[in-house]
Amino acid sequence: MKRNRKHPSAPARRQRGVATLLIVLVVGLAVSVTVAATVYSLRGTQAKQLTTHSATAAQAAAWRGVEALRQYLLAANKEDNTVWESWQGAERRSVTMQGIGDIDGVITDVRWEDENAVWLVKAQVTGRAVANSTLATTATVEVVYGIDPTGNGTGTPGTEGGDSIASVITFNNDLNLSGSIAVKKEKDAKYQINVNGDMTTGGNTITGVDIIRATGSIRISSGSTFEVLESNGDVKFDGSVTVTKAVQARGNICVEGGANAAGATLKANGSVTANGGVMLGDVQAIGRSDRADGITAMCVSVALDADGNPYAIDLQGNAGARTAKAEGSIRINSGSIITADGVRTGAHFYDANCGGSESGLAGKSVGGTGGCNPPAWNGVVLQPGVQVPVSPVSPVVLDTTKFNAYTQEKNANYAFKVNSSGYRLVTVRSVNGITDGTYFIGDYDNNAETGWSRGYKDFMCSELAANSTPSAPRCKAPVRDPPGAVCSGYSSYNACLSYDAASRKWTLAGTSALPGVMWFEGGLHLNNGTYYNTFLATENFSMGGGVKVYAMNYAGYDGMRMVGGTRKNYAPTGICVNSAFPGRYPTNYCDTVAGTYAPPGDGVLGNYALLAGSYNAQNQYMGGNIALGSSAEIFGSVLAGNMYTSGGSTTIHGTITALSLGSQGHAAGGSTTLDLTDLPAGYIPTIKPCHLEGTCPTIPTSGENGKVEVYWSRYL
Repeated sequence: MKRNRKHPSAPARRQRGVATLLIVLVVGLAVSVTVAATVYSLRGTQAKQLTTHSATAAQAAAWRGVEALRQYLLAANKEDNTVWESWQGAERRSVTMQGIGDIDGVITDVRWEDENAVWLVKAQVTGRAVANSTLATTATVEVVYGIDPTGNGTGTPGTEGGDSIASVITFNNDLNLSGSIAVKKEKDAKYQINVNGDMTTGGNTITGVDIIRATGSIRISSGSTFEVLESNGDVKFDGSVTVTKAVQARGNICVEGGANAAGATLKANGSVTANGGVMLGDVQAIGRSDRADGITAMCVSVALDADGNPYAIDLQGNAGARTAKAEGSIRINSGSIITADGVRTGAHFYDANCGGSESGLAGKSVGGTGGCNPPAWNGVVLQPGVQVPVSPVSPVVLDTTKFNAYTQEKNANYAFKVNSSGYRLVTVRSVNGITDGTYFIGDYDNNAETGWSRGYKDFMCSELAANSTPSAPRCKAPVRDPPGAVCSGYSSYNACLSYDAASRKWTLAGTSALPGVMWFEGGLHLNNGTYYNTFLATENFSMGGGVKVYAMNYAGYDGMRMVGGTRKNYAPTGICVNSAFPGRYPTNYCDTVAGTYAPPGDGVLGNYALLAGSYNAQNQYMGGNIALGSSAEIFGSVLAGNMYTSGGSTTIHGTITALSLGSQGHAAGGSTTLDLTDLPAGYIPTIKPCHLEGTCPTIPTSGENGKVEVYWSRYL
């Protein structure tokens, strides 16, 4: 959408409206904006730039103010969506937010971004821990709002649709990919990788990923092809990397030998440099990097022009481009700008290519290596003072959230704990054939009273025998079935569930377990077997090689789904009809009268196969690490509250999210395949974890006219 920026003078009604908008009365938002504020909390290694707003009351107040100001801008847009025109270039505007504590806001800049048809409003919001006190602790957040006046804009500035493209891998801290990543997808499907931090790869390939977005820097040196690379820091790529549409960096872009970006638009707030015979598409650069302190510099060598400023565009070693547009200087060594009249610089143009032929405009000087006849720069016209504005690259903003397994305990069909005496317990909810309640987990003695024909391992019972100990719990005879065993071993004489008190870790080492949502207090290890469950652990999760897990929503009623009028097998058996445990099914997921799979509520939890991590009473994060064994196959999505690792040759029919709520840094080695083809109806792999916690924004982001969103933020 292109905008006609010439407007008639605002009528008196509009002028009165603008005046009244300078004071915001936000009453009653204190609770609702606190929830929404969590969405704007960013996490990464660049802690000086990105925000975590849980540290102090002042920070919490500032984030309430961020949401209150967003509501104010939304109301202003609803009243008159042409008001932003009159705000351009105006002096700082103070905005008082009353009714939610002592919070002040100042709007510092308003500008129109024509490329994406949005207004960008920059503001500073200050919150105080103690109201009306000169000794109050304060916190100030600088925030950029995007205002789509009519709702017809193209999305978040600088993105190919922003969050509308699903993320298959989401890491909330630095990510080093040393193994290959392959995404199998349906025709025309697009997926992205989101990293709240730096992303680096080397010696591996990434296939099936269209977009990489990072709040830090990006370094790719592998045989991969992408449509878009976006970064708040630098972007560096070489080797056999190809980018087909866009590279955008708030820092610098550097492209080296073997890479290909001939069809892409490259845009940097800093400099764009290339070397080694690479060909670039349309290049735009300002020459003043906005890479924040704390973000890793990937492009460290940028030459200086005659004024001592970094070259905005510097093409060396036979590197060329389709067009070159820069506020700063441009230098060309042996390549060319292949489009006629394709050079635009507001500063110096220097050309050392005797065999080239460039044309365009320069604002300060035109020159190059002597001895060329004719000089390659003959076609570049010096026009002193010419302005070459380049719109800045907008920040990458990634939503973050938290995960606490304890909030999901109430949703478990089986919740496993150890009591104060050391006995294993399971609380059963909504399971056919088993009365809701808490049971001991123990063994029945193999004797005449119980029957000699089989063993009775890991049964649920309401009462223990007198000779029981925590290490050898015995259920009181006679055998009660139901409730029966919680899992199946290799035979009836083999145990399948154990607990190690020293490590607080449960181990499932049988062939399968009762179908349903299984929740474990502590860590969980799957040693082997095939499972039809959604597993949650309050600490860490790990598994051996060759294990298979079918998430609730993936397996469905009986493992079969209708596709084009034909029944198709998606799992060996299902949740409601399970061959390993006939008659034992979660009643809150199964409508056996209708013969359908019917998950409760929005059914979000059932899309996950594995989830791990929680907070303790001191609000410290526990565990949250998920480590998959080699050759494991997971039919569901994976959510690690902290870190994710893989032993290699792993296949996940879903997405990976690692929230970095505990220790920092990620490394994904081996090979991982994310297979998102031929998925069963009712299973949604690309979901946001905030739906689990109920922290997704409930305050609408749009009104009758347009919408207002937070694009970027940092503490000052």
